Amino acid sequence: MSRMNINKIALSLAAAVTMAASIIAAPSAHAVQGGTPVSDDDALAKNVVIVGGCTGTAISPHWVLAAKHCFGNGTTAHMLHTGVEKTGVDGTEEAYHAPTGDIALVRMSTHSAFTFDSYPELATEAPKPGQVGTFYGWDSTAHKRLPYSQAEVKNLYQNGSYNNGKMYTVHHKDGAYAQPGDSGGPLFIDGKLSGVASAISGNGTPMNLADISAEINWIKQTMARNGDEPNLGNGAVNGMDKLLRLKGFLPRA
Repeated sequence: MSRMNINKIALSLAAAVTMAASIIAAPSAHAVQGGTPVSDDDALAKNVVIVGGCTGTAISPHWVLAAKHCFGNGTTAHMLHTGVEKTGVDGTEEAYHAPTGDIALVRMSTHSAFTFDSYPELATEAPKPGQVGTFYGWDSTAHKRLPYSQAEVKNLYQNGSYNNGKMYTVHHKDGAYAQPGDSGGPLFIDGKLSGVASAISGNGTPMNLADISAEINWIKQTMARNGDEPNLGNGAVNGMDKLLRLKGFLPRA
């Protein structure tokens, strides 16, 4: 991807090398350029959604984990697309920004709640260089089917643009590269949601991701405070919030 003048991020890598990187925010025309279309039985892909023109991941019936730079604080109406072939529904969401890192939680309105059988587990530890994961991402127009790519973790660093939020870089192993619209796209390592796409440089590699494990407590607290189940996957299913309220662990709706 060519450098764009829209919303540039300054990235600080391990050796304190700073480079200008362009945010991979929507709208644009491509997504995971060179990626492979997912199969119908891809268990991780079904939770990958499009909201606000960016990619995100449904981590509970009402919550999407996404990139902070895609959303302002407050409530906004957007078309929400779900599933590997984009099913569109109207949705209203309220975005919450993590204190550090390019991470946001987006709460969907009740009428646009997700009905997936399960939700992904979030990583509680930072990835290690050399680990390989699966990245998913698409923009709002280009693909009829969600693409994915294999990516290898390279460097861990802190980004001053996001209050020294913990980040890491990955290189795609299959010739693919991220494009505008992939912002917020998930990287799964060992089946756990490890990072959300933040920025790319030059031709799309390396890709920079926000480390989910660094804000795991904030994610739990934000979901619990705002009336939904503190779900982090682990086999959680639809109706978990009702059970928690019934047992007195969450306030009644």
